[in-house]
Amino acid sequence: MDSWSDSEIKGKMLHKLARFGKFEASHTAIEHLQKGFPSHLSGRAKDRVTELKKEGVLFCKST
Repeated sequence: MDSWSDSEIKGKMLHKLARFGKFEASHTAIEHLQKGFPSHLSGRAKDRVTELKKEGVLFCKST
């Protein structure tokens, strides 16, 4: 079993955004950030998305 720290999970998510150029006016579905993690980490990945929103790193756009 992989042991990922919370900061490693957030780092992977931010790296994914950077790879795809998702900054400023660009947007993507939150679910895409959670893809690529092992199934046993999906809940923790979702929690890290919430943390990144609270920290002001991610912004939600209502549709």
